[in-house]
Amino acid sequence: MKKVDSLSRFQHAFMFFLAISPETGLEKASIRKYAHKIDHEGEDIKYEADFVVPPDFGEVGAIFVENEHHKEMYLHDVVLDGFPTGPVHVTCDSWIHSKFDNKKKRLFFTNKSYLPSETPNGLKKLRGEELQTIRGSDNGERKKGERIYDYDVYNDLGNPDSDPETARPVLGGKQHPYPRRCRTGRPRTQPTTARMNMPTEDPNDEMLKLFWEKPEVILLTTFPSQIQATTVMAILDVLSNHSPDEEYLGQEIEPAWIEEPVINAAFIKFNGRLKEVEGIIDERNTDIKLKNRNGAGTVPYELLKPFSDPGVTGKGPQLHQSALPTKIPLLLPKPFLHGSGHAAFPVHSSSLFPEPNKQVRVGYKHGSIKSIASVTQQSTDVKAVLTVKQTVVDFWSDIGIERGLDDFTDLFGKTLLLELVSAELDPKTGLEKASIRKYAHKIDHEGDDIKYEADFVVPPDFGEVGAIFVENEHHKEMYLHDVVLDGFPTGPVHVTCDSWIHSKFDNKKKRLFFTNKSYLPSETPNGLKKLRGEELQTIRGNDNGERKKGERIYDYDLYNDLGNPDSDPETARPVLGGKQHPYPRRCRTGRPRTESDPLTETRSGSFYVPRDEEFSEIKLGTFSAKTLKSVFHALVPSLSSAIVDTDLGFPFLSSIDALFNEGINLPPIKQQGSWKNVLPNLFRAIVDETKDVLKFETPETMERDRFFWFRDEEFARQTLAGLNPCTIKLVTEWPLRSTLDPEIYGPQESAITAEMVEQEIKGFMTCEQAVKAQKLFMLDYHDLFLPFVSKIRELKGTTLYGSRTLFFLTHEGTLRPLAIELTRPPMDGKPQWKQVFRPAWHSTDVWLWRLAKAHVLAHESGYHQLISHWLRTHCCTEPYIIAANRQLSEMHPIYRLLHPHFRYTMEINALARQYLISAKGVIETSFFPGKYSMELSSAVYDQEWRFDYEALPKDLIKRGMAVEDPSAPNGLKLTVEDYPYANDGLVLWDIIKEWVSDYVNHYYSDPSLIVSDNELQAWWTEVRTVGHADKKDEPWWPVLKTPQDLVETLTTIIWIVSGHHAAVNFGQYTYAGYFPNRPTTARMNMPTEDKNDETLKLFWEKPEVILLTTFPSQIQATTVMAILDVLSNHSPDEEYLGQEIEPAWTEEPVINAAFVKFNGRLKEFEGIIDERNTDIKLKNRNGAGTVPYELLKPFSDPGVTGKGVPYSISI
Repeated sequence: MKKVDSLSRFQHAFMFFLAISPETGLEKASIRKYAHKIDHEGEDIKYEADFVVPPDFGEVGAIFVENEHHKEMYLHDVVLDGFPTGPVHVTCDSWIHSKFDNKKKRLFFTNKSYLPSETPNGLKKLRGEELQTIRGSDNGERKKGERIYDYDVYNDLGNPDSDPETARPVLGGKQHPYPRRCRTGRPRTQPTTARMNMPTEDPNDEMLKLFWEKPEVILLTTFPSQIQATTVMAILDVLSNHSPDEEYLGQEIEPAWIEEPVINAAFIKFNGRLKEVEGIIDERNTDIKLKNRNGAGTVPYELLKPFSDPGVTGKGPQLHQSALPTKIPLLLPKPFLHGSGHAAFPVHSSSLFPEPNKQVRVGYKHGSIKSIASVTQQSTDVKAVLTVKQTVVDFWSDIGIERGLDDFTDLFGKTLLLELVSAELDPKTGLEKASIRKYAHKIDHEGDDIKYEADFVVPPDFGEVGAIFVENEHHKEMYLHDVVLDGFPTGPVHVTCDSWIHSKFDNKKKRLFFTNKSYLPSETPNGLKKLRGEELQTIRGNDNGERKKGERIYDYDLYNDLGNPDSDPETARPVLGGKQHPYPRRCRTGRPRTESDPLTETRSGSFYVPRDEEFSEIKLGTFSAKTLKSVFHALVPSLSSAIVDTDLGFPFLSSIDALFNEGINLPPIKQQGSWKNVLPNLFRAIVDETKDVLKFETPETMERDRFFWFRDEEFARQTLAGLNPCTIKLVTEWPLRSTLDPEIYGPQESAITAEMVEQEIKGFMTCEQAVKAQKLFMLDYHDLFLPFVSKIRELKGTTLYGSRTLFFLTHEGTLRPLAIELTRPPMDGKPQWKQVFRPAWHSTDVWLWRLAKAHVLAHESGYHQLISHWLRTHCCTEPYIIAANRQLSEMHPIYRLLHPHFRYTMEINALARQYLISAKGVIETSFFPGKYSMELSSAVYDQEWRFDYEALPKDLIKRGMAVEDPSAPNGLKLTVEDYPYANDGLVLWDIIKEWVSDYVNHYYSDPSLIVSDNELQAWWTEVRTVGHADKKDEPWWPVLKTPQDLVETLTTIIWIVSGHHAAVNFGQYTYAGYFPNRPTTARMNMPTEDKNDETLKLFWEKPEVILLTTFPSQIQATTVMAILDVLSNHSPDEEYLGQEIEPAWTEEPVINAAFVKFNGRLKEFEGIIDERNTDIKLKNRNGAGTVPYELLKPFSDPGVTGKGVPYSISI
């Protein structure tokens, strides 16, 4: 209510009473307080009351409200804040009568829902009384403002007292059965159409003559009269209208539903399914086989589309039947029509309320129409609006001669030269038509958008615009977002650029951009075929010379730039790629070779990537990249100066906790510049401004349970729902055996025996039965790591074993660790050493078990970072990107499908080569393989990587974690039913695959188009034979012959860059931020390997010291923690899978509809995950102190959230 009477001046607008729900006895006395007005903003008037609640008052179950005003008020809600358990919400949305009209106070229950049997004792009486109040009695006439609900028959349709002709029978009862209406109790009274019969019913000469001569008159006379027709039309216009604040089914959640996590999760899924329905309806309406819903001039069937814009839209079911709109049109009486009201004549009408989207535009913003075309017989006036994005560098504010020259260029209106290219050839000459050229001038600068405009006169025989050339007349590059050509009779032509335009003074060649319409090579308009080929050739370039910053050339090279032996011989590293060390290829930079090693490329200050692969420098686009660079350039050196001794470990477990509570003092900020401003999550100001302190955020795992890292069940759970859930596998054979050469690595038999297994599972079943029942699982780093043990142990500050860790699947669906086997091969004249460690009760065995777990966790961390993360996502994806740019035209539909999934990956990979995987980089100095890290990655690529196994379903089958089952929801039956990564991953896989199928099947309706698509085949051939050249002859590579082949291949690539990468990346700080949970290296051998009196004595007296010495050093731990914090971070402008549609996808209605469905399914998937995380039966994804599994939730807020699946590998 906006109108408040004078009583509010005395601050007594409402009287509130808090009612409670005691466990015994009578109702406790309520607590009363007046609420006073505190604020009036917009339509909301805020009132406030302060209560002092006694400690024995109990939980608030309801409130009474008394309105002290003389007029009723509309009360939206009441929030009671200050309780230890959090705010209590009471949603009212009800009119509160004045106490002067009705002395009875209004009762409202809190938002918590109860079945009658569960009603708290203090509310039972109130629950019944409130129902009785609402039922009322069936006596007397109901008055306005009452809240009584009762029934009556339909006996009020006529008014025979004033007009006997309006007498109508009562509807309801034996004679005229009918539903009941709401009772009003008013006193009783004292007691569209066809207007002409068929002319053949009672033949009449006059009528038959009229029918014979003018049958139209008979039809018009049969129709309703003018007053009938126009009255109904006016009413139908109103009834068909959606108001601007319409409440649509499943669009917004009710406040009371939020109270229950299960209901909240179900609603999110409900909302997602409704959005999926939108896409399904759009898809059906574009299916030409469905002739009852589309066709020439046919209105598509959209009446059951869940959501709608305001106005008469023909879609959008309401949440409920609302009252008629408040703006009711005036229905004019009969005298408005002259005569009797029975004559018929043509009536031209329009909607009484103009549709909101039909508005006159006097200006423009990005994506809006600039002007209306002026078409003549000779030409078409077309206006081009170009949007240039202002970058962080802000070259417009640079001081210098070039800036002055550019200002003059803008002043004379010659900033950008634009050329329109026809899609058609000249029919007379068979050559390309001459382009139309115009300069674009600056017209507006609002926020980050700088607008330029050019006016064209397009001849009538020019044909469709297929491409544009752009020339930058400035002296510095520009970032061109898009070009909109408006004025064509067929509508605006959109050209999405999102690319850097070099200055013509740096490169004379104009930039070419095709319109957003996609074409297969065989469908390319004749006027564009030559340009299509030439542009691809430009992007391929040649393999000569060094690539320069700003170029757009994509080519391949080996990983031969990881070390710099000219400046430091110890950084010499082998070349990765080739027979000795097979590896994927990277982007070629063409830098000269080093003097000391002709195979190694020099490392210049910046690593070349094609210009459009660099981080955008727009808005906050470089948040993660700049933060990462700040860590490398400033934080790591500062840590080194603060922690002088690189071998210094943590003296106590409490000193690890101090990283989150007290932090590390760093050198004064004045000596370090302003880089700490880029790391707000890590740094906190302290009183002494001469120092800075590095204080880490407490990871969510540690926040929920300080001892999570100690617990065996959490150790096991994380193999299914942690940071590296893609390595655990089923044990299918017993006994366990190595496949390595026993002459080199010692006996092949595992030291884990059947007897040990049976002891650990307490006779539940035999070991043989456990294998057959698929109850045994393993983390197996034995054969993979054992060949590296000897040389890694030669490095300072690290050690290594081959390891096996065995788990048992319990009846609750959780894993329990049974044993860890650590193996050292024969070396230094010593025989093979192996020992099995098991969970124990005695202190000695307990500490040995903890130490063995630390070694296994270090193995897990190294494998995760080097293989599951770097190799399988970043490294193996780069060849797909290079090949796509070299072989697929920008106008190819598959290029446009893949493009958002490739953004910024090459740039982040270049950063990794500079700082992370380079010689003496973060990986080598902080993870156990040290200088052999990338060799280990190469070995795994050689032995394990297969493209077909990168598909999630096949990966699960390969590891024995699933079997094919057509009756299962995803076609797979999981060996461990509660496997969060697989459960969620398979749903996401299916959603992606459905979207890709819809997309591919639209463009390749005929399977022969796949084989004949020369660009597509060239792309896939280059991926296999050049990008992954060391595996080019493998038989498992898919061959693209059918749409199904293409769908599987594209789904695999998209899964890897989106779902798989999200699963192994964005939980890094959550699970590894507290590094004892995932130490990156083990610096000390097990005390039982080479029994040393001094070590054994220390172990016996202070085993914690041995564990802390095994953990990473302070500099290793803090460096990795800082980097993981950045890597786990979502930037504010993150682009999430399926959240926003690509402009080119909107050009095709079928693709647009498929995307809407894709988006809806992803939102439904969010609800599915929430639902699973509240299911107490799923013990691997929830429980006391357990972080719920959300890593595959599609969308996220900015920051370290542990959820969110971006389109691409951008960090």
